[in-house]
Amino acid sequence: MNAVILESAGGLGTLDTVYKDFLTLGKIFNAEEDSVSVINKMKKEQKEVENKVTSVKNKLKVLGYDSGENHPFVVAGGLGGNLI
Repeated sequence: MNAVILESAGGLGTLDTVYKDFLTLGKIFNAEEDSVSVINKMKKEQKEVENKVTSVKNKLKVLGYDSGENHPFVVAGGLGGNLI
């Protein structure tokens, strides 16, 4: 059995690494067509959001905060920070 470390799991996750991870998992589970379908849907939705916010003139600064169940943490990097 081989171990797989997903690229988006680390502190440098981006949407591109998420897409790569979906392709990797699609190959592992013999579901490549499904993974491509999910990626295409995600990219379409991403483009729709980008088109909606391009015309926004007064962009807000955002702070991501998650209290979780134990200790609070602030989104500062990785996939969450890159998405913001």
